[in-house]
Amino acid sequence: MPTNLALNQTATASSTRSGTSYTAAKAVDGSASTSWMSSTTSGAQWVRVDLGASYTISNVKVVWPATYYAKAFQIQTSNDGTNFTSRYSTSSGAGGTTTATFTAVSARYVRVYCTTRNNSSYYGVSELEVYP
Repeated sequence: MPTNLALNQTATASSTRSGTSYTAAKAVDGSASTSWMSSTTSGAQWVRVDLGASYTISNVKVVWPATYYAKAFQIQTSNDGTNFTSRYSTSSGAGGTTTATFTAVSARYVRVYCTTRNNSSYYGVSELEVYP
């Protein structure tokens, strides 16, 4: 099995629900029982991981919390952490696990950019995994 390049790397988010239980780091800690959660229930929100170096990647797996998933979202990549390019997009997300496969690209940062909620509450990501 390929190595999850995101595991325990530095993660940041556009916002984080109060407390330490829902930090961006929870999305890359290797445990589907913990989650990043956004602090706001309006507007787009994102969580991203810095892989620490540029890698050639072509597969991203997102595990969503049961009710806090995005119906519409993009998987985006970047080499500088500022300018992102969409590699996968859907407006029919159904929660559970999403596996996004795309043409291999070199990237240091991977971001899950959420634009439409499943409900009127928060966005969440239980695990963000990145593979070559």
